[in-house]
Amino acid sequence: MQSPEARLQPAREVPAFELVELTARLRRILTERGEPLAPGWPEIAAERLRTGELDGWVVVEGGRRVGLALLSRRDSRAYGHLHVEPSPDPVQVGRLLAARSTEGLPPEIQRTDFGVTGLSEAQERELGGLLRRRPGFELIERIGLSHSLTLSEIPVPRELPTGIEFLPVDAVPVGSLDELDRRAFRGGPDESLVADSPEGNRRVLERILAGELGRFLPEASMTVAEGENLVGFLLTTEENPRSASFADLAVDPAYRRRGVGAALLTRGLRALLALGYSSARLWVTAANTPARELYHALGFERERSAFIYRYRPPR
Repeated sequence: MQSPEARLQPAREVPAFELVELTARLRRILTERGEPLAPGWPEIAAERLRTGELDGWVVVEGGRRVGLALLSRRDSRAYGHLHVEPSPDPVQVGRLLAARSTEGLPPEIQRTDFGVTGLSEAQERELGGLLRRRPGFELIERIGLSHSLTLSEIPVPRELPTGIEFLPVDAVPVGSLDELDRRAFRGGPDESLVADSPEGNRRVLERILAGELGRFLPEASMTVAEGENLVGFLLTTEENPRSASFADLAVDPAYRRRGVGAALLTRGLRALLALGYSSARLWVTAANTPARELYHALGFERERSAFIYRYRPPR
């Protein structure tokens, strides 16, 4: 059971250095599991929490701060993260943060998505079970995959279909990347993970290209086009000096099952090996069976699961 001393405190009331400590530990765990944030992110996030630009709450238990929730509102959606520190009952700390973060939302917020750090995979599943008892919550499983980068394990290059060629990412406007990104995911198992507006999705792509989600690696990123028609792209970021992450892979639905995705990934893997990285990672939802089959065929192996906790206010 939850400790009776556990209480919630607005993040804006927490000393700045303690917020930085919490956000730094959050960033470290995300980076270790293949979801990097820029090195200066902890200080930026802490300042936004202190000023109220980000909604945030801290769980205090026995005089220690054992949990942090961050929440950002954009358009009709809110995006948040729950970070749990070691404590007697970390699952209940996560439940307390999730419940507070979904109370009193303005009526225009139609959906809230949370990620979680600090819990084991089993604890994340337990938290999901607790939250689903409340109307409006659902659990989305994501699978983290990795690929060793050695000459003996790297896949052979895949040829592109006739008439399609590789182009550097900087040769394509970000608006074209955004349009293809949304078209590629529309109607598929990952559609709900794309931002609900062109402006929101474009901001995510701009953050990737600007290195805000890990140093952008143009040498291991690329687009493919048939004439003037953009048909696919791969965006790659650095997690640390040894590991990189495929942050976004998109292929036009009309060009699937023609080897475009495999060609992008094999070229990206080989570029990372040449750059000196020893592993590559990516994330895929458990429901996206075709993508999982492609990644498995190319030699990616499962590392762990993580979850998105989604809340839609009952109407």
